[in-house]
Amino acid sequence: HNRHGKSSLRTLSIQENKTNKVLQIGDGVKLRKDKKYSAILKLKCDTTNIKKYLTWSQLKNIEENNYRLFHGTIVSENSVPIEFVG
Repeated sequence: HNRHGKSSLRTLSIQENKTNKVLQIGDGVKLRKDKKYSAILKLKCDTTNIKKYLTWSQLKNIEENNYRLFHGTIVSENSVPIEFVG
């Protein structure tokens, strides 16, 4: 989350298909067109940080309606092949 409470992409993990090596794009990794890569979606949610950006009335609404904020990590089961365009 950024300072306004909106989600933003900080790093992108890509797996090199032959070696199963995980590359962190946010770390300045350069991808090569002659290799095949795939990606998965991984979403981390920390309710402690989210609650910092919610107003008192939003927090009250969540509580009164018995909503629960998800805390944890969701990882996609499928990987998606990455194709270079251009």
